[in-house]
Amino acid sequence: MENSTQADRKRRIAKALQQARRNKQITQNEMAQKIGKKPSTIGSYEQGVNSVPSDVVLAYCEICGIDSNYLFGIEKEDAKEDAELQILLKKMTTEQKMVLLEFLQYFIK
Repeated sequence: MENSTQADRKRRIAKALQQARRNKQITQNEMAQKIGKKPSTIGSYEQGVNSVPSDVVLAYCEICGIDSNYLFGIEKEDAKEDAELQILLKKMTTEQKMVLLEFLQYFIK
């Protein structure tokens, strides 16, 4: 039987998995195909019904471009913000990245 701490941890991981997948604009069906699981299994991980095996954690990290610390709620200084920035950067075109870089170089002087 799970205690409340384990249940909270499982819910936090489930929410992070779902958010990472959505940020990458991948459906549960697509994620299931990418990692060789059934869509219902992906749903059970993202609902916190089943514990997530390490191979699935690693697959989510690789596919979604995130750090496992993000999934486990381990807050290194600025880890969440760094993960969000990485996701946004991956969505940007090269031209958008160049404009952002110019802005940041000007802003940080």
